[in-house]
Amino acid sequence: MSYFKIETAQAASKLCELIELGGDAIIGPWDGKKAITLIQDFDAGAISAMTGGGYLDGIRKIVDAHTSGDTESVAELYQQWLPLINYENRQCGLAACKALMMEGGVIRSDTTRHLFAPMHPSTRASLMKVARRHDADAGYSQGLRIGCEQKQRSTVRSRMLARGCAAKSATQGQAALFLTTAAAFRANSELHEEIFGTASLIVRCPTWLLCLRSSNSLKVS
Repeated sequence: MSYFKIETAQAASKLCELIELGGDAIIGPWDGKKAITLIQDFDAGAISAMTGGGYLDGIRKIVDAHTSGDTESVAELYQQWLPLINYENRQCGLAACKALMMEGGVIRSDTTRHLFAPMHPSTRASLMKVARRHDADAGYSQGLRIGCEQKQRSTVRSRMLARGCAAKSATQGQAALFLTTAAAFRANSELHEEIFGTASLIVRCPTWLLCLRSSNSLKVS
């Protein structure tokens, strides 16, 4: 086992033990507690995390500070965003992301899939109250816009096929569809970067073998 994501109690201890036992075989130890134990798990050796998706601008600031070794900024930023992280983790779960996106005008419905109960109106109101302190409902569309701009700048490597309806406010995202070749995809790691939003990249592969090789060129980070 080379990759794992820890979502249980005392995740940092489990990460430390698994990394120690696995040695060089461990490639991708992940945190998976929606950022509630993000810093502790990074300190324990996690190299990535599955956080909440509704306030990526805040999570990015924390991760960037940690990556650069700026421990003071890490502590300050984490404390700043902790109320929202905690509210999502303990009160809303996966529904928080969709509620924030709907509030920001990114999507039209915050209905969740089967088995997830609808968010209670009072819980939703409290979530928005916490989120507005950081303008978190705008963070999603900002990240989507920046990601699309990066893809669009790589005109030699990919080309845009279509764009969705233009955004009517600063909190709305605009969908995008890009196309590239298998050779360009394999040669340019920038095209491997994820855009968290309504954007997709089509990789044109002339053979199934080349399709497999293209997918194998992706690296977990």
